[in-house]
Amino acid sequence: MSCYGNAGVALRRFSITATVLLNAAATLVACGGDADEGPEPRLSALKSEVFSPSCAFASCHGGQAPEQGLNFGNINREMLVGRASNQVPGRILVIAGDPDSSYLFEKLSQVEPQVGNQMPPKGAGGALPAASIAAVKKWIANGALDD
Repeated sequence: MSCYGNAGVALRRFSITATVLLNAAATLVACGGDADEGPEPRLSALKSEVFSPSCAFASCHGGQAPEQGLNFGNINREMLVGRASNQVPGRILVIAGDPDSSYLFEKLSQVEPQVGNQMPPKGAGGALPAASIAAVKKWIANGALDD
């Protein structure tokens, strides 16, 4: 018997169990088993899976008089990329290739953005799921292309 006795046996069993569980989790994710993968980082997917269902309400960014002039139900690349924010002078909504400097990404990802509240607001369902925010970030990082 080793100098660790029963504790050594328990530790080996724990180590084997942990290894098996980690390998199973890695396999599940690698095979697409993660149910919360989020939308593809393409503008069309973001529009249909993120912006329209979460932002394009008549009382928010939809209808005849959308907040800040952004109608996310009818959004296109030209309305976002290189466009100045109506809310914060000097800030650009989307800077292609630079999500961390893009005001839209800040509003979606920061609990306390430079101005106002995180979007969508709590009354409209609250913050987007992390996978959706990651898809917006990746879309911007990849050049905020139109598809």
